[in-house]
Amino acid sequence: ITAEEVDLTPVFDSSIGEQLKSQNGFLWPIAIFKKNIVDLPVDIQFSEQKLKKLTEQFGFYKDGVEKEPKNAYIGEYENGEFPVIQEEEGTLLNREKVYEKVKESISNLSRILVLEEAECYVKPEITKDSEEIKREQQELNKYLGAVITYEFGDEKVVVDSDEIHQWLVLSEEGEVNLDEEKVREYVNGLARTYDTFGSKREFRTSKGESLTMTEGDYGWWMNRPEETKELIEAIKTGETITKEPVYHAKAAQYGENDIGDTYVEIDLTNQHLYLYVHGALKLESDFVSGDIRKGYNTPTGVYGLTYKERDATLNGENYSSPVSYWMPFNGNVGMHDAKWRSSFGGEIYVRNGSHGCVNLPYEKAKEIYEHVEKGTPVIVYGGYSGPSKEEQDLIDQQKALEELMNQNPLGIPGIPGLPLIPQAPLTPEGTPNTPVPTIPPTPVPESVPDGVQTPEAPQ
Repeated sequence: ITAEEVDLTPVFDSSIGEQLKSQNGFLWPIAIFKKNIVDLPVDIQFSEQKLKKLTEQFGFYKDGVEKEPKNAYIGEYENGEFPVIQEEEGTLLNREKVYEKVKESISNLSRILVLEEAECYVKPEITKDSEEIKREQQELNKYLGAVITYEFGDEKVVVDSDEIHQWLVLSEEGEVNLDEEKVREYVNGLARTYDTFGSKREFRTSKGESLTMTEGDYGWWMNRPEETKELIEAIKTGETITKEPVYHAKAAQYGENDIGDTYVEIDLTNQHLYLYVHGALKLESDFVSGDIRKGYNTPTGVYGLTYKERDATLNGENYSSPVSYWMPFNGNVGMHDAKWRSSFGGEIYVRNGSHGCVNLPYEKAKEIYEHVEKGTPVIVYGGYSGPSKEEQDLIDQQKALEELMNQNPLGIPGIPGLPLIPQAPLTPEGTPNTPVPTIPPTPVPESVPDGVQTPEAPQ
């Protein structure tokens, strides 16, 4: 910028005239040999309008020349941490500041203006040394410091920075949070992989038969909401821990055979129970299960013992029965002693069974109680499959005859829709000599042992 371009002119005050008047013209020879310098106050005048126009036409203001500064920021995860990416200064000028500095330089008659020294460039708001970015990095890396190891039997699953960094969210306000939905989905994946609740199981019975068990509520069942909460908390505190997930229900062991080698086997078909402890047969016993005739079938499937209790009272709609050893495994269905029974096994359950429970001799129930705990597997299979076709035909005929006799036992004429029974001759006493139909007994698969049975306890 030249003086002519902005109409720059110096303006002196009266002091220059005073200096001129004070000079002695006769002393000029001395002045030849002596240099005399006088500083005079001067004011600089120039056209601010022209200066403004000139600064706006600077070449470094052209599009594509200037580069905006970039703030320091948290970079992508690498090598187990989140690095801070350094800020970039850029070449974007603060135009108002440039104008003020140029004006100031002209007023001071400065020949050079270094824009960088004059701090005319727009600075990044956040640098790598900013307390804000340091705090964010520290918080993020604290989360990455967590190491949570899950043990599923011989298998281990480690949750560390390689997994956790995908769940971290940095808000615009600089707050570090975990994406709970991503953590929840991770826990869901663990459950889908290792839960066995409701799964099909292959089971070999004591008689050597191979069964596929599809019913029951036994198995590993992860409490997904609670485990998600615990995992989030462990990550936030940066813990290094080994843990087991939170479960609704547990199995005896992990792996394909989660039943293990300690369990109760209940064979409904043969009304016989087996107790295995650490793979060895500890005891076996006959029992009486749910009454088939009344529809109280004992449910089949694989279950975990719900709990065990001494001296319980089992209550139902029309009964209340005290038992010494109560071991439920499916709601109100369980194993217990039945002192009111004099015999067990066979086909008692077909028409004089329980309300669904497994009735056991007192001593057998006592010994089973001593060897089982909450969660002990209980495998129930088999049972009465119902009458044959021939037996069912006889039952249907019996029911039809009973219904007919109840409606018109003597075949009295005049009742529509009912067959007439021929009038028989009168007896000496004057009553009809009507033969009484013989009703055959209700067929069952096999005979039931003699002996009076006392009322059955519930479940």
